[in-house]
Order: sequence, then structure tokens, then C-alpha cells
Amino acid sequence: MSLPYVILTVLSTRDATGYDITKEFSYSIGYFWKASHQQVYRELNKLAANDMVTCELQPQSGKPDKKIYSITDKGREALASWFDQPIAHPAVRDEFAAKLYACEVQPSEGFSDQLQLALSDSRNWCSSIKRLRTHTTLMYVYSIKERRSNA
Repeated sequence: MSLPYVILTVLSTRDATGYDITKEFSYSIGYFWKASHQQVYRELNKLAANDMVTCELQPQSGKPDKKIYSITDKGREALASWFDQPIAHPAVRDEFAAKLYACEVQPSEGFSDQLQLALSDSRNWCSSIKRLRTHTTLMYVYSIKERRSNA
């Protein structure tokens, strides 16, 4: 399962709370991987139990302590090992492709509206990926600057 490695990837760029990581899943990561806040916190607990992340408690006035997670060397090694593994090809079940196939035996006049909608959705998805690439690049540059200022 890739979820712990996606979390380790986030923590490779900066220390973060579970809330911060969950926000990443709502924005940038959510374009290619979905995870609920329960899943994120469950994985963070497992990663901490396996010494792949550490958790530092930061006191807050009038609120529960904030848990700030950091990746460990063991976590970086696990991430690198996972990254070097071959990609498992997912089973594909594509309703759009199935409907294209059915156009051979079904009247396809009404399908052109669905085709236009799919095309529009694909263009929107491409725009989102371009924004994600920009966001990811900015996060990477920021993390380098942050590390240099803390060194």
C-alpha cells in the first residue's frame, strides 16, 4: 500500500502535523490519491510505532498539544526502497472506454454530449496537474531554503 509512503514524501519536504498532511490530501495529493483524516492519523501512528517518523508535542494555550511529525533516517530509507520498487499496474475499469466500445452496437448520437463532458473534465484535470506541478516545485524550493536556514 502506498499511503504511508505518500505521507513520508510529505514529511520529506517539511515537518508537519496530521492536520497539515490531511490538507495536502484535500489539495495537491488528492488529485492522485485519496485518504481520509482517519487514514492519515492511523498511518502516522503506525509509522511512529515503526520508528519511521518521530512525533514532538508542541504545547498550545487552551488547546491540546500539537503533534508535529518528522521523518527519520529509517523513514527515508523505507521511502527510497519503496521508490525503487517496480510499479504495480492497477486493474483498469474505465466506464468511458466501455461506452466507446458500446458505440459500435448502440446509437451514438447522445454520446457526443458525454464525449464533450469527458473532454472538458480531462482538460480541467490537466490544468489541476499543472497547478500541482507548480505547487510541488514551490514546496521543494521552500523546503531547501528552510533546511539551509536551519543549518
